[in-house]
Amino acid sequence: MSSTHHRMFNSPLVADRKDFVAPGTYCARPDANGRRHGFPTDTAYILVGEAGKEYPYGPSCVHQLGYPVDLHGIPDFTARDGEALSHGGHAGGAGAGHGSDGGVDAAVKDLAIAKRYLLLRMEKVANIPGIDSGVRYEPLEEIYRQYRQTRQLDPDNVARIIAIDRSEKTPDRFRTNNLLDVYTADVQLTRQIDRASPESRKEFLTSLRNWLRSRLKLSPPQIEKAGLKLHRSAFVG
Repeated sequence: MSSTHHRMFNSPLVADRKDFVAPGTYCARPDANGRRHGFPTDTAYILVGEAGKEYPYGPSCVHQLGYPVDLHGIPDFTARDGEALSHGGHAGGAGAGHGSDGGVDAAVKDLAIAKRYLLLRMEKVANIPGIDSGVRYEPLEEIYRQYRQTRQLDPDNVARIIAIDRSEKTPDRFRTNNLLDVYTADVQLTRQIDRASPESRKEFLTSLRNWLRSRLKLSPPQIEKAGLKLHRSAFVG
């Protein structure tokens, strides 16, 4: 790690999540020669500084920060639990979602599961323009407000969030897996729309995105025609 990079931060960064990053985003840690490198898969680990500013890193760069940063148990918004993942645009072997890491104890796993569902339901998916208004869930409002202030969830709230996700009263379209599918598909469609040509292709993708946002679902033919790379069970289970 270069001394310049070390001086960028007055206090250690904390791992927040794994998430999609905009195409062309650079890793916050420069190479030894000062060159910048990016994320070919457009996914990264997001670390947060004391003032709340976010910094994208690949896993290998996280481990070269000069102090330990725990990546276990953080919520992963890029894949379902147990799905084989590539390492966020940096060289490296396959990893796994937090749900498949045997080294993380149950409490840490539950915290990550709860945090992911809370943010999908109240922020990540809820804030997508034109999304089904039922995504945002009033009984989670106070927990979400407290979380945004403290970045913490106490055990009672963790249990409550998980219970809502798994309740028989919660429609499948509002459960974690479907919301992850919606989030992932919306990100991919938006990126395709931004670079689509000819205009007819852009119109098709835009209409498909509108359908997704109102129905929270895509069919296998729609997924195939749009060329989306989703979980093999996306929108079906």
